[in-house]
Amino acid sequence: MIERELDIAQITLSMATNVRQEIIRKLRNKEVGFPYAYMAWQSLAAVKELQNNYAVQKHGVRFNMAGQRATTTKGYLFPITLGLDFHYIDSDPQRLLTMCQALVLLSLTDGLSFKIDVGTIFSFVVRLEIPLETTINLEEMNAQDLPGASDINVQIIMHTTVGFFRDVSAVNGDPQEMIIQLADTDSFNVPLPKQPL
Repeated sequence: MIERELDIAQITLSMATNVRQEIIRKLRNKEVGFPYAYMAWQSLAAVKELQNNYAVQKHGVRFNMAGQRATTTKGYLFPITLGLDFHYIDSDPQRLLTMCQALVLLSLTDGLSFKIDVGTIFSFVVRLEIPLETTINLEEMNAQDLPGASDINVQIIMHTTVGFFRDVSAVNGDPQEMIIQLADTDSFNVPLPKQPL
């Protein structure tokens, strides 16, 4: 989503502490060229204010599937936030200015939101929050780490959902029936009582 909205060919996603040193090595060896972007994972946090997480942990959320009678799907889904450290490195002042403008516009318009469908039973929205202020580390001609380039640095907060699904007995589904047929007689149906969990 970020690559598409900011028109960046490729963003490196890393959880390594030496990602910046690796990028500098590639730039010096001419393995990659400007512009270059990378994103590092910074933090992960649970969100308690949006739902009763204890109730979801205990009972889950039921998703009724059409045509299923014996089982239903329960989701154990929890909202979280991920902290992402985004860097855009370039030597072209015009592209740097355009990137700053794009980031500011996306922070004002909430333009980095998308929907994820989990099969046909559940959909959730992932929203990327960009702060209103963007930090620009200006070019220093004699800088050892990024000679002749500037680094735009933005802390992005991703609001998303984690969890899992489990098939359980459809206690609240359509009543089940038992077909009984005695010898040489017509059959008849007897509804089965619902069993508590």
